[in-house]
Amino acid sequence: MGCIACACENGLDNTGSACTPLMQVAKKVVLVPIFADDGTRNKILFTDVLTQAYFDALVNQSDESKRWFPLPELKNIEDVRGDNINETFEDQSFVFIQEGNRTFKGLMIGSTGTGAGSAQLKGKIEAARCVDVGVYIIDKSGNLIGKISTDGLSLEPIQIDSQSVSARLIKSTDTTIQKLEVAFNFGADECDENLRMFTADEHNANLLAIRGLLNVCAAYTSVDSDEFTAELTTEYGTPKNPGHDKGLLITDFALYNVTDSAPVTILTLTESPDGFYRFTFANQTLGDELRLTPTKAGRDYTCVIENLIEVVT
Repeated sequence: MGCIACACENGLDNTGSACTPLMQVAKKVVLVPIFADDGTRNKILFTDVLTQAYFDALVNQSDESKRWFPLPELKNIEDVRGDNINETFEDQSFVFIQEGNRTFKGLMIGSTGTGAGSAQLKGKIEAARCVDVGVYIIDKSGNLIGKISTDGLSLEPIQIDSQSVSARLIKSTDTTIQKLEVAFNFGADECDENLRMFTADEHNANLLAIRGLLNVCAAYTSVDSDEFTAELTTEYGTPKNPGHDKGLLITDFALYNVTDSAPVTILTLTESPDGFYRFTFANQTLGDELRLTPTKAGRDYTCVIENLIEVVT
């Protein structure tokens, strides 16, 4: 579509209006790559059946180029468009050049225990500078806001200027809590008249509750030919006491002998203490390499899967 630009055939457009739901103040932002690695544009077709499972699948998408990356809840939102850029002449007449940039700013508060104000999260948000990225916005009513596609058949993420993405760490004071100030500019070609939304009763999902994936890594100890212990940790917590991936069941894991190209049956699994998992299995050959694959929604286990276990005794 694009913003209105005058051409010889342009005239006034009809200005009748009809009932249309209004967008509310933003509460969450979802970062989405504009294009997937296969060259397709990420979007939501108007014909898609929108359910909680539909959106959960996007957050847990194995292909990072098609994945949704929701940020924690935001407060004190500023979402404003700057003044138009005009050229003014000596007779005080002027010519419209272009609209001012739309800028977005909000605060993520660390008091919820989710790491929303952490230094770790700052780096993850600013990684968006390296990607052609857009955003969906979720307002306080749970409405999903994007832009209408050129063909009018889908809701696409709103392009942002990736180099403008900023996550500023604001440290605690005697009267305030640590927080992150997230800011970015919308793309210069993005026009407000192209904004559209799916209302909360149209998608039947709790979008305000969706969270981004946690990266999980593993450290292996007491490795034997028929057992080992895996400590599953996140990037949060502290270096001495990292956060742990807790509460997984035996059905949440698969074990594979990479050397023999054969699955290995896990016989028993014990978690003690939280996040430390002791596995037993049939005896494997000295020197073989094993691959542990956990599966649990809300986690990215790439680091675990790539860290092979060598049978040493």
